[in-house]
Amino acid sequence: MIKIVAKQTIREGCVEDFLALCKELVAASVNDPGNVYYTLNANTKVPNEYAFIECWEDQAAIQNHMAQPHFQKAAAAMQEMLVGEPVMDIFTEVC
Repeated sequence: MIKIVAKQTIREGCVEDFLALCKELVAASVNDPGNVYYTLNANTKVPNEYAFIECWEDQAAIQNHMAQPHFQKAAAAMQEMLVGEPVMDIFTEVC
């Protein structure tokens, strides 16, 4: 299993649009082959910071997800909503 934590900070005034976009992305992504879970989470200590927390069966599933039209559309639309670049951490289970 591969787990991803992808954090991004959203510009003031863009949060509602970001959340609407993410609802569509999450709804589509949970059906991608090899997806175990895919959620969007709000940081309780940092305003406007969100993280996708995802779990995938393998790297091929992640690559397939990133090639899907729903991911490509959302990633492009989010670029104008972000403050800085997203930070992505990738983890594998060890026990």
